[in-house]
Amino acid sequence: MKVTGYQIREALQKAELKRNAVCLQVANGYTYYPDTDKLPDQVQNLACLKEVEELIAELQSLQQRYNAKGIVPYLDDGVTLAHALKLIGGLGRVEKAWKTGFGKKPDQWDLRSRYKNTLVAKSSLDLPVWLKGAAEISTEAFRLRAGIAKANTKKTEMGDVQHLFE
Repeated sequence: MKVTGYQIREALQKAELKRNAVCLQVANGYTYYPDTDKLPDQVQNLACLKEVEELIAELQSLQQRYNAKGIVPYLDDGVTLAHALKLIGGLGRVEKAWKTGFGKKPDQWDLRSRYKNTLVAKSSLDLPVWLKGAAEISTEAFRLRAGIAKANTKKTEMGDVQHLFE
């Protein structure tokens, strides 16, 4: 069966939603009131929980295989989708660091900046350097995000996995 990364993600989200519902049933079934007509079937609830956990594990495994097959263009080469997904987190943090340094403004209430003969901290880089660095990392991160989105749309043959999407 051919699937996309988005199909796998949607199936995972549905399975996790089902797990949350089953976990709630299990948690509420540990005790009961003696005057109720029907006892909670904990054996069935726990069996259902086991099934859902197995489904989630299979879907996560499928997602890992899909991510290992997908190729995302990055710089001069291509990297696997799995590598790109790990890399984008770090690029996002670097991008934030560049933008944070660029956007820092002096604190108007800082006593050191109120007196004329007081030594005040200055920016470690000039504005053009901040702007250039922030623009470069933002462009790199944008291209990687776009590549990840495109790679997730490609249908890839993953074998007999139809049962995971029913």
